Amino acid sequence: LADSRSSELARLAAQTRALPEMSCVVCGTTGAGKSTLLNALLGESEVLPTNGMRACTAVLIELRHRAAAKGERAYKGEAEFLTREEWDKEEAALFEELTNQEGRAILNVADPNAYNHASFCKLYSVYGEAYTHESTYEIRDPTTGNKRRVAMTIAELRAKLRRTRCATRFLGTTQTVEADDPRGFRRSLERFMDSSNVLADGACWPLVRKVKAAGPWAVLQSGACLIDAPGTHDSDSARGAVVQRALKEADSVWIVSNINRAVNDRTAKDLLGESFKRTLLMDGTYGRLVFVATQSDVLQRSEVVRALRLDRDATDLECAKARNAFTKKRVLDDFYAGLQDMDRAAGDAPRPRAELEAAFEMPVFTVSSVDHQKHSGA
Repeated sequence: LADSRSSELARLAAQTRALPEMSCVVCGTTGAGKSTLLNALLGESEVLPTNGMRACTAVLIELRHRAAAKGERAYKGEAEFLTREEWDKEEAALFEELTNQEGRAILNVADPNAYNHASFCKLYSVYGEAYTHESTYEIRDPTTGNKRRVAMTIAELRAKLRRTRCATRFLGTTQTVEADDPRGFRRSLERFMDSSNVLADGACWPLVRKVKAAGPWAVLQSGACLIDAPGTHDSDSARGAVVQRALKEADSVWIVSNINRAVNDRTAKDLLGESFKRTLLMDGTYGRLVFVATQSDVLQRSEVVRALRLDRDATDLECAKARNAFTKKRVLDDFYAGLQDMDRAAGDAPRPRAELEAAFEMPVFTVSSVDHQKHSGA
């Protein structure tokens, strides 16, 4: 009886300690400072890779608190890969954009503005030189009798790539990494999530469904889960479906933008496409949006004075406060104007601003992640 009661008390105690999870999906464009913001929130300097010139985060990353038991390492991560069936389906869709009129493979897309450049980059990232090397052969033209070199057909190239040893060996698996310090943890995990990491036999990130990372992050101890989303444009892939599902199920969606872009009309109305905004509205997520303008420490006083028509003797602090206030007003103006545009598109009369403010609230924050890290010693 005593053992039974002890077991029951232990079970109830475990249930009491298990707090309900609250998920916050963080979205943003390249250079928005999204990863730096998350590092600052976690109290770390480099758990997530950062780079202002390119997109570092190529997959969805779930961040949770981890209380390591004695003898366990402080940080733990898991990279969940697509199944072979999921990758085959996505690969087929990519090759549809890389097929010429003869049904042969397009082996190079140099123009970054080309419609199929992203598809080429993704396949080349996975297969590397195997995608282009020895992927052509000679045929004899039946009309002229002349020989000419042509690329493999799609079926031939896919069969060749299937025999290539590369990152596809991880398909259908979950790779686990552990570390005692944040720097070592990032090095172990970034091969699965950073778009710059290419192994000798191909990159992993196009094949990863999502990454789970856990560490001694006090800010998440209450049960919060921060989700670093790579983008919403990849809606047809299995990975894109994971992002869309995370957005739909999120308790909060944070839109992160460089403060200079926000001031220059690069706001929520531009960061979120019309279809995505409509989805948020239908799912009831619009009331859980948060806008975060980052890099408020980066300030050219003369430019702010001129743009906001401030006194020429305005101090840096006065300029920063004025820009913060202007940014918040502009973001909210665009947010509510976007909702009114959606009313018009639906054939309805646009609701008054006061009515929209009562129905939908979007907090706007202006922050400097770098300054926070400096002051906190992270």
